[in-house]
Amino acid sequence: MTHLRQRLNALNVWQRSWCVLALTWLAACAAITIYSVPTEEAFRADALAYAADLRSDIAKIDAANERCDDKLSSEGLTPTAECLQRVERQMGSTFVDQSAIAQIMTNLETDAHEQAIQARLSAAEKGIAVWIVPSIGLYLLGMGVSWIRRAAGQ
Repeated sequence: MTHLRQRLNALNVWQRSWCVLALTWLAACAAITIYSVPTEEAFRADALAYAADLRSDIAKIDAANERCDDKLSSEGLTPTAECLQRVERQMGSTFVDQSAIAQIMTNLETDAHEQAIQARLSAAEKGIAVWIVPSIGLYLLGMGVSWIRRAAGQ
């Protein structure tokens, strides 16, 4: 602790100013980074919205498929590929297996967690970059001004 105190007392005015400004900028960058990091709940909400859209599309396809089956069965026919393709064209979607949908729903939860972790790491990287680049630039500027002042004083 004493060694650190001696090192801090040995700093010149530019270095002390840089320390104060860099620490202030660090606090600002940390606060902005923490505030702007998307939460896992945000990704989960997006996943749930996607799942609701998927369920809605599937319900529309199932309803159209039932109408097709009803029409064909009332005429004593069996569903044909042509009828199914017509329903598919009307819905603008493809038929999806229910087990595939269950798998998609399971994956959405896992993906939301992984996306949240990646977003946090990315935000931390950006926060560090936003802090360190100006801090180093300010330190170099102070060194340059100090160098010029020393040359002008000679």
